[in-house]
Amino acid sequence: MEGTEQAGRNSSTGICILLIVTIPFLYILLLGPAIRWHDACPKPMQKVIEITYTPIIWLHENTPLEGPLEKYVELWER
Repeated sequence: MEGTEQAGRNSSTGICILLIVTIPFLYILLLGPAIRWHDACPKPMQKVIEITYTPIIWLHENTPLEGPLEKYVELWER
């Protein structure tokens, strides 16, 4: 019985680690589509996109990630 509980804990831990890594990665990857949709959306939705991506905007303006972020967004603006 203890082996089954331990296996369940290990599985849950693995899933949590996977989510902790995957969710921020997806958040950053979805920046491109969000930029593409921004101009086509109604004003209220544009505001939601801007608020959602405020942390990445801050990273762009205040860290050395400015160049890589701009190159990624350029891929989606074409």
